[in-house]
Amino acid sequence: MITAVYAALLAVLFVVLSVAVIRQRRRLQVALGSGGHSALQRAMRVQANFAEYTPFALLLLFLAEYSGLTGFWLHLLGALLLLGRLSHAYGVSQDPEPLK
Repeated sequence: MITAVYAALLAVLFVVLSVAVIRQRRRLQVALGSGGHSALQRAMRVQANFAEYTPFALLLLFLAEYSGLTGFWLHLLGALLLLGRLSHAYGVSQDPEPLK
């Protein structure tokens, strides 16, 4: 049940990231690709990276919960995943990237 809480929170974040891509596409009038626009490219990569890695992390969190890992550790791992995704979204969307 703990995994479901973090899955729901991360789903909300994914919707927010998707809306950011849609807004950039509408503003720049780009249907496919990035059209050479750095801001759109960054928004696309933030969303794509989220879609590539978050499902696997949630699967691992679910398996840990199913295996009997205590609530403390599940919440810690879930919170770290959420904070990591938020940090990634913020960092990659900045120009220039803070850690580059």
